[in-house]
Amino acid sequence: MKVIRCPEDLEVALSRIEELFNAQEGTLEDDELSALFALVEAYEAETVPIPGGIYFSLSIIADRETNKHRD
Repeated sequence: MKVIRCPEDLEVALSRIEELFNAQEGTLEDDELSALFALVEAYEAETVPIPGGIYFSLSIIADRETNKHRD
């Protein structure tokens, strides 16, 4: 896990969040998920001119997860 400095880093973080999205609470994976959320939120606060920041990225992930389960 590292600081997100560019769009490519953001994509890596979002992909990992997608992998961990259903992590069981209290596990190491859940801790990693929380840390990644914080990193994405910090990056988006500085670079994404969209109200809601991380919620925009999370909505993309949620849409991906929903579409996976439809297939």
